[in-house]
Amino acid sequence: MYGRCMPWVLLKPDVSGSVEGEDQVNPVNEGRAMTTGQMQAVGRQDEADASQRTRTKLAGRCVLLVEDDEAVRALIALLLNDLGVEVVELGDGIEALNYVAASEVYRRSVRRPDLIVADINMPNFSGLDLLMGLRESRVRPPVVLVTAVNDEDIQAEARRLGAVSIVQKPFEVDELLGEVAGALLRAEQSDEDLVEG
Repeated sequence: MYGRCMPWVLLKPDVSGSVEGEDQVNPVNEGRAMTTGQMQAVGRQDEADASQRTRTKLAGRCVLLVEDDEAVRALIALLLNDLGVEVVELGDGIEALNYVAASEVYRRSVRRPDLIVADINMPNFSGLDLLMGLRESRVRPPVVLVTAVNDEDIQAEARRLGAVSIVQKPFEVDELLGEVAGALLRAEQSDEDLVEG
């Protein structure tokens, strides 16, 4: 018995339902002791539930991924697929503008993008060029830019041209996915507001 130490936390709800102590009451066994491992498991389950709710909300969305580096594009596509979105992968900004134009003309066969994730620095046609080109388009999905260059002037120009977010490379997976999910959910809310208004 001495060789094994089990950390325990005892939580007692007061009459009003709030919790005395520094942690939350075990939702399964209210008022009973929980091990640290059990509390972590509850936390992980809450995170998994929230993640599943987000995937459900984003299911069926179309993200246009524009990245000239094939390895980076494949990695980001894999991450986006985990969000439950459909990913269309393209190698440069010109292809992206052509895709957006085709989605206007061929609505039944070319999926309209709900969001564009694009690198700023691409040969021939940069992410900034893409933003400028989208200004001429009737279809203007929100754009999240990723960049390895930490240049405040370029980032300010990107925001002025309409980028909703800029993610710095190398990025944390949660940061990129959070920005993408947030942009998609905000766009969905804007669409709902337009329909209601």
